[in-house]
Amino acid sequence: MTNWIAASLFGLYAAVTLIAPTVWARPTLVNTHPRLVLWGWVTSALVAGLSLVAALLLLIQRSLRHEIDPIPNGVWLGPLVDTILGWASIAALGLILFRVGVAVSDLRGARREQGLALAALSSTGDPVQIGNTHALRVSSDLPLVATLSADKKIFFTTALEGQLSDDQLAAAVTHEQAHLHGHHASLRALAAIATAVAPSFRSTKEMARATRIATELAADDAAARRYGPATVAQALAASFPDEGYIPERIRRLDARSNS
Repeated sequence: MTNWIAASLFGLYAAVTLIAPTVWARPTLVNTHPRLVLWGWVTSALVAGLSLVAALLLLIQRSLRHEIDPIPNGVWLGPLVDTILGWASIAALGLILFRVGVAVSDLRGARREQGLALAALSSTGDPVQIGNTHALRVSSDLPLVATLSADKKIFFTTALEGQLSDDQLAAAVTHEQAHLHGHHASLRALAAIATAVAPSFRSTKEMARATRIATELAADDAAARRYGPATVAQALAASFPDEGYIPERIRRLDARSNS
């Protein structure tokens, strides 16, 4: 019975891993309902991860049971298979934990380096209120707006302020605030960990890419609800004219503005 339950859990893991990205990573769905994509992705990732770990633990438990309960004379094939599956499950679980540990360590290292750089830049910032959001104004020739996720702070540079109108700057800051409120950095980290655990799965890479795009679109929508899609599009065009995927985001906002 235990093996059938474990097989069902493995089947659920495989089904969710293969099917979920084909559903949630569809460009049309990402474009129209980015928040739904993010919630669906998190739910699918949790279901898949818990199913896989539960299946492995069941096989390990079944293998260990033979070490405790007496085995009837002449019965050897079943316990042997259970033992092999148990050791294989231990190896698989160890590999998963190792890859998760490496991915988390890499993410922490990258975040620490980025945080130190941004903290150094924002340490000279002046607290200001842009719209309904508190932010730091930093003197710099580099046009930039960003968040310090660990400190839950938003900062923008004087160079960016000079390129944008008051409403456009407020829209840019609101976009960053949406990243903080939506825990988008954590969602991207989850996608990165999932890719590290199953690096050979094209579906996880597609889902990671869809997650990055969906977090930006969700933040665009949050800013557009307050300041209008045209203002957000103008802020993007003025701030990041050559950055990847910005033209598609601007066209999406223009379409909403004209609808």
